[in-house]
Amino acid sequence: MNAVEIEEAISALAEQPFEPVEFPFAFLQAFGNKDTTIKRLRAGASNKSDLGGVLQTNNIHIASCRRGEVTKILAALRASPATAKAKARFILATDGVDFEAEDLTTVTLRSSAPIKISHRAVKFKKERGRLPSISSPDAWEKRMAEGAAAFVRFKDEGRYE
Repeated sequence: MNAVEIEEAISALAEQPFEPVEFPFAFLQAFGNKDTTIKRLRAGASNKSDLGGVLQTNNIHIASCRRGEVTKILAALRASPATAKAKARFILATDGVDFEAEDLTTVTLRSSAPIKISHRAVKFKKERGRLPSISSPDAWEKRMAEGAAAFVRFKDEGRYE
């Protein structure tokens, strides 16, 4: 998947009502995980989360939580023995309104922004007929472009299947 396909899949996910149980699987699917991978995670065959979330070995540990508990759950994901054992590179917690994520292997990438940012990216694309520009003087457009560039970089580095 390229950055545009990932952005479209994430935007479509953000437009749907938040389903705490389904969100981790939909998120992984948006990043191009195969149906068999999702099926194995759902069945628990390869999901070794100790926090009731979804843990994909060598990739990400995701947990949905109640409103207002995002920071607490992110800390639990960070401290989780299962996260370390599975060598998860990323952790992500969301309550459907806010989300926080970290890259555990490099500089911390932490965001506590509404998931609605994806809605804005979709609107931007529809309104202007183009993707956000990283050289834009508009800080918001630049932020959206930087996010897309990060997704491309992560994909190229093999951080996602």
